[in-house]
Amino acid sequence: MTGAGRSVGGWAASPDRVAPWALRLTPVSSASSSVPTGVVATARAFTAHALAGVPDRTAAADAVLLVSELVANACQHAGGPDALQLVRRGRLLRIEVSDPSPRPPRLRRPYERPYRPGEQGGFGLFLVDRLAVAWGWRPEGGGKTVWCDLRLRDPAPR
Repeated sequence: MTGAGRSVGGWAASPDRVAPWALRLTPVSSASSSVPTGVVATARAFTAHALAGVPDRTAAADAVLLVSELVANACQHAGGPDALQLVRRGRLLRIEVSDPSPRPPRLRRPYERPYRPGEQGGFGLFLVDRLAVAWGWRPEGGGKTVWCDLRLRDPAPR
């Protein structure tokens, strides 16, 4: 993905020239205190486009879902994401979402604390935990990067 950045849903999306599948997600107006809703859609579209040529369509769809969860978590708990990066190493795809909050992510399992009526969300990392081969986080500058790995399989013979 090359070219100048574009504005989608109040976010400037610009390809990172260092890594081919990296996207910096920065607010167009830093005066805004709320996170524009378009950032999750921008991240999903970027991921779908970046993985369009991956033969394992199920893993590509899972990657779009996991990107949605990680970016939505950054929006809800950290004021929005700073960057999204997809890195393919052999049969593994690493998804990384960086945000400005140093607080570690917290995995909630539905069987440890049941869902309460009227409660919105809260189990996104549970989906990440179930779909990914591995996931974790690391401190990054004053914030953190949350990552997960997906296994890419060869397409089934037809």
